[in-house]
Amino acid sequence: MKSIVSTPRRRIVSIAKPARVALSALVLAGGLAGCAQKADSSTGSGASGASAASASPDPQYYSGKTITWDVPGAPGASFYTTATILGPLVGKYLHATVNIVSIPAGATIAGQNQAAAAPNNGLTIGTLNVSANVSNAATKQPGINFDMRKEAFIAGLPINPDVVVVQPNSKYKTFDDLVKAAPSVKSADYSGSIDILQKGVFGAYGIKAKLISGYASVPDQVAGFLRGDAEFAVNQVPGLASSIAAGKARPLLVTSPIPAGTAGYAQLKDVPDIATYAAQHKPQTAQQQQALQAMLALFGAKAVNQVVFSPAGTPPGAVASLAAAFKSAINDQGAQKAFINANLSPGYLSPADTAAAIDQDISLQGAISNAVTGYKS
Repeated sequence: MKSIVSTPRRRIVSIAKPARVALSALVLAGGLAGCAQKADSSTGSGASGASAASASPDPQYYSGKTITWDVPGAPGASFYTTATILGPLVGKYLHATVNIVSIPAGATIAGQNQAAAAPNNGLTIGTLNVSANVSNAATKQPGINFDMRKEAFIAGLPINPDVVVVQPNSKYKTFDDLVKAAPSVKSADYSGSIDILQKGVFGAYGIKAKLISGYASVPDQVAGFLRGDAEFAVNQVPGLASSIAAGKARPLLVTSPIPAGTAGYAQLKDVPDIATYAAQHKPQTAQQQQALQAMLALFGAKAVNQVVFSPAGTPPGAVASLAAAFKSAINDQGAQKAFINANLSPGYLSPADTAAAIDQDISLQGAISNAVTGYKS
């Protein structure tokens, strides 16, 4: 049973649960303005998470308590949907209440900043937008105001695949057609990871694209493509799946294989992914090869995007308890089905694997910067 009570400023969602378990999601409208990113000088990864690896979970620590999950996305966005899938299961595991707070301001920056600045008592957790954070740092764009490597990593989730699409009446039937022609084209763009991905992939194969920007949101970017603002667009598969199925967009390339059962699988299962295409069509120059390597790290099959974390300095026992709860929740069969039904990529990365993936992404900041600053439209 699920009930929703709406007020002008907040919406409270309560979820029925077994005895001893209180679960709820609290959604607050608005948030904080984005802040400039601090210099990144840390050499360690997930310091509290590393300590938690050798710590034992404390099963009593969370019993009867309330955990606030600051989510840097609006209801309906992938970060928020992930939280609504996992929150009840985490609460059940810990015998706690999980409140989900939506803070979508600043293109995920505000929500991340708020979670990182919270007291490090284990009662506030957040979600890192890894690809955006790394991209912003590499291109010197405004970003988070903390060093994400110092936070306590709880669990990582794989990134949703992106897809390169073209108008259905385009003469380019495949991505290889586009590469061989090396034309000058127009593509609908949006700041952040979409911009990075387009410049990296197009640049790796010498495709010159005039990137049409200025859209207020990702849905606006998709709408712009559909009304004919540009011949090409790049977006996560869930954002374009219905348009592909309706024949309003033709898929040419995906960043990683599409999970079976998710939106777009039927139309995209035979579309080449970047790694497969690159193995058969190597970029010509060293800079182009480096750009493609960076794109694979950020957006490929082994990329991590959503990382659940708690503030630096959270007690190792609390982090270990949260890590155990999230591992159980993510691997729960009901959660796996819910991820598929929500068109999200199911999967789990341990705190150690998450730290390694983030380190790899950060090590490629130079390649990302070169891919973007060296891109010529």
